[in-house]
Amino acid sequence: MCWLYCRRSHIPVIWLGPVTSSGIQAPFYGCRECIAELDHMVWAYVEAKDRL
Repeated sequence: MCWLYCRRSHIPVIWLGPVTSSGIQAPFYGCRECIAELDHMVWAYVEAKDRL
């Protein structure tokens, strides 16, 4: 299951690493589309930060 935006089941996902919430760790998975959106958000943040 994708643990990012779509939360779809029965699709290919990749492990992104462990995630910690409230002191508990769990495996963190994402599908191709959600990882692409996350990547876009990271680059937008970096580009905005560089403009400051």
